[in-house]
Amino acid sequence: MAAIPCPACGAKLEVTGLKAGATVQCACGNKTSVPRGSRKKVFLIVAGALALLFVPCFLIFVVGSLSGFQRYQGRAMQSICKVSLKQWYTAQKVHYLEHDTYEPAFSKVGFEIPRGNQQLFLVGVDPVDLRDTAGAPAVEDAVAVGVDVATNPKLKSIALGDVPVLAITQVGVTGECPECDITAACLANLDGDDDLDVWLISTGEVVGPDEKPVPPGELLHFASDLDD
Repeated sequence: MAAIPCPACGAKLEVTGLKAGATVQCACGNKTSVPRGSRKKVFLIVAGALALLFVPCFLIFVVGSLSGFQRYQGRAMQSICKVSLKQWYTAQKVHYLEHDTYEPAFSKVGFEIPRGNQQLFLVGVDPVDLRDTAGAPAVEDAVAVGVDVATNPKLKSIALGDVPVLAITQVGVTGECPECDITAACLANLDGDDDLDVWLISTGEVVGPDEKPVPPGELLHFASDLDD
C-alpha cells in the first residue's frame, strides 16, 4: 500500500488509488496533495515485475535457438560425411574398372580431403594423417585422415580408439582382388560430447549394430550423434 508523510505531524497518509495532485487531509487537520512521484514509483514496480516474468521466457527462447542452431550445424556435418563417402565410392569404382583392384590410400584414387575438415575419414588405420600439428606436412598415402585440430584448435579430435569396434573392423579391403571389396567410414562429433556420428559405405555389404546388411553403394548410418 502506498503512503506519504503528513508535512505537519509526520503521520502516514494512505494514498493508494489516488491520482497525483489529489488532496488528502490528515487527522491533525492539515491538508496536502498526492505527489506525482508516487505514480512513477508504482509504474517502476509494475515494470520490474513484468521484467521478472519476461526474463525466464527470454532465456527459454535463447536456449531453444542455440539448440536449433546446433542441430542445424550437426545436419550440415552429416551432409559432408554423406557426400564425401559417395564421392569416394565413385572414385573407387572408377579405379577398379581400370585396375581390377581397390585402393585404400585416398590420394591414389584422386580423393582429396581439404584442410579444415571436422570429420575423421578412414579406410584403414595406418598410415594416418592426424592433422594435429600446425605446419606438419601431409602424410603420404594416408588411409586415415583425422579431424584438423591444427587448423581449428576448438575442434575435438577423434582417436581411432574411439571408433566403434564393429565399424573399424569393417573398413579397408576385404577378399582377394579382383574378388574383393572396400569399405570406408566417416565420423564426426556433432555436439562436443563423447558420442560420435558414424557413417559407412562399401562396394560390398556392411552391417550396423542391428546386424542388418546394407547393400553395396548405400550409406549406412551406423550411429547418430543427434539422437535425443
